[in-house]
Amino acid sequence: MKHLKIILFLSLAIMSTQTIIAYDFMVNGLCYKINGSQSVTVTYQNNSSSSSYSNLSGAINIPAVVTYDGKTYSVTSIGNEAFLGCSGLTSVTIPNTVTSIRQFAFDSCVGLTSMIIPNSVTLIDGAFTDCKGLTSVTIGNSVTEIDGSSFVGCTKLETVTINSNALLSKNYYSSNLGNIFGTQVKQYIIGNSVTSIGDYAFYNCNGLTSVTIGNSVTSIGNGAFFCCFDLNSVTIPNSVTSIGENAFYYCTGLNRVDISDIAAWCNISWGNIYANPLIYAHNLYLNGNKVTDLIIPNSVTSIGKIAFSDCTGLTSVTIPNSVTTIGEGAFYNCSGLTRVNISDIAAWCNISFGDYYATPLPYAHNLYLNGNKVTNLVIPNGVSGIKNYAFYNCTGLTSVTIPNSVTSIGEYAFRYCTGLTSIYSLNPTPPGIGSYTFSETNYASATLYVPIGSKQAYNDAPYWKNFYNIIEKEYDGIDNVVIDPPVNPLENPDEIKSIYTIDGRSLNPQDISWLPNGLYIINGKKVLIKR
Repeated sequence: MKHLKIILFLSLAIMSTQTIIAYDFMVNGLCYKINGSQSVTVTYQNNSSSSSYSNLSGAINIPAVVTYDGKTYSVTSIGNEAFLGCSGLTSVTIPNTVTSIRQFAFDSCVGLTSMIIPNSVTLIDGAFTDCKGLTSVTIGNSVTEIDGSSFVGCTKLETVTINSNALLSKNYYSSNLGNIFGTQVKQYIIGNSVTSIGDYAFYNCNGLTSVTIGNSVTSIGNGAFFCCFDLNSVTIPNSVTSIGENAFYYCTGLNRVDISDIAAWCNISWGNIYANPLIYAHNLYLNGNKVTDLIIPNSVTSIGKIAFSDCTGLTSVTIPNSVTTIGEGAFYNCSGLTRVNISDIAAWCNISFGDYYATPLPYAHNLYLNGNKVTNLVIPNGVSGIKNYAFYNCTGLTSVTIPNSVTSIGEYAFRYCTGLTSIYSLNPTPPGIGSYTFSETNYASATLYVPIGSKQAYNDAPYWKNFYNIIEKEYDGIDNVVIDPPVNPLENPDEIKSIYTIDGRSLNPQDISWLPNGLYIINGKKVLIKR
């Protein structure tokens, strides 16, 4: 019986020793468990039910390799509860050999304020629970999975930098990044190694106030920032080419969108109107400066749909001759606009506008040609057609001269140009127009002047016949075209800023002494020179 008690005591002692000592060896104060012939896991020193490394404090560096008993091992993992309750730790450096950080590895390490996860790590499995002092975390580019409990209780975590494309590009429809890092995070910084942001990635991250997106991201998924009510600023790089439906839906706190390239912004494909953060922000910032006078670069040929929709901070827009298409709603609700600047009427007539709000004129109402307000519009000779919506709602126009080269005028081209009093059509054959090319007010109050002998043709032509006042007028070349009040530009040559021929050719304003008699556009006004 006595021998039996001794045997039971020894058995319990052995079992107790196996529970307390969970490591194979210790080097420089850290304990390791051998995984195989070449690697080890950092593990706890004491029984896992109590605080591990009770005396460990300050900053520690976990080595990439350790040598024990003449053999060198690579440190590949930080094990379950390895540093549990080490409240004295202030910082931890993890080597690039570690691939996983296991459950409760740093649980209740309340002294930690920041953590950098190296690029070698692929898995974070509930590792940082109740690290109540943690304020910032950087996630390396190889992380593919973070357990939902990893940062539970990290109530002061406010800045998260994510460099992992695999992590960010997932579809987060059922569980978003707010569930991992907490909705109290105020700032996300998306690194340059990330190429896409997945659907609903930051859905309902209520505490989020700013997002900086790295310059390798090309796409932002559907609903990516859906219901981020406190988001007040977002930085979108030149690399982004598509933003999905409802990406910024209900981001009602937005007040600025930061970009660094207008041309790239014009090229973005938007899923719908709530994909564009301007719907709430209303203000666009270019390289840190608020954009009020928008200048589209000469390299741009197309402005995408809803590109500047709801950008009420704009007061003017300059559109170059290179632009040939402007998508639907590109300038919708840009209610702050007062002027549209262009340098070529012919090019403007040739732009394909997607709808009423593709053109900025419904809000600006005033068109400026080379800095001069256009009231008496002269379409240059050689223009064969005027596209839909070309001068829609340009209330600043008082007259328009249409050369005989024009054979068609699109729908809404002069709709709601309520200031028009005179329309001069030089083509004896009425150009083709639509039911909405002009407004009822134009038919009633504007006088239509047509070439001698063509009144009946206009009276018979669809929609032209709606004009109440059609008067035949002799057009003897360009001398008979309506001009602005007579001036003699030769008297004040220093005031001449621009000169164009009636067909749109630019002339040198510094040398006008040689100009032959004729009609010119000088400083945006039609001027007849007669000597």
